[in-house]
Amino acid sequence: MKPTLESLRPCLDGVIPAVVATSSPDGTPNVAYASQVHFVDADHVALSFQFFSKTRVNILAHPFAQVQVIEPGSFRHYRLKVRYLRTETAGPLFEYMKAQLAGIAAQTGMDKVFVLRGADIYQVLDIEDVDPHLPSAPPPPDALLRLRRALDHLGACDDLARLADRALAALT
Repeated sequence: MKPTLESLRPCLDGVIPAVVATSSPDGTPNVAYASQVHFVDADHVALSFQFFSKTRVNILAHPFAQVQVIEPGSFRHYRLKVRYLRTETAGPLFEYMKAQLAGIAAQTGMDKVFVLRGADIYQVLDIEDVDPHLPSAPPPPDALLRLRRALDHLGACDDLARLADRALAALT
């Protein structure tokens, strides 16, 4: 079964940097690391545009690239064939990626170096499982989903006693 972009979400959390491969118009290859490959929707990802001088020149001349991402739990590799669409330099996606990059930079002491210049949007054309013989990592517990359900449950309270009871039940 072909992997979906949604199933690769753990690979796109920035735990392990992705590798981006492009080529110049004359076919000269270029490989660079990407600090972030961000899930946009079922068909699109955004790559952080920071330095990427050669990658940037290549992608503007020839809009196709390959991005290799790694699942942190199993070290399974996936190769995404992508096509560059546009660069966003403002808006919610850009601001989110800028904040994420600031967090990565702070953890690595690179806050003066890691500056987001844009969020490059790519259409995902194909996904290849490079290591199909490796088992997938077990899915992590969805703590965020449980938190959302607990908050919805608390939001339905109409008195303080019921709120306290439900809060204790949610914590349990």
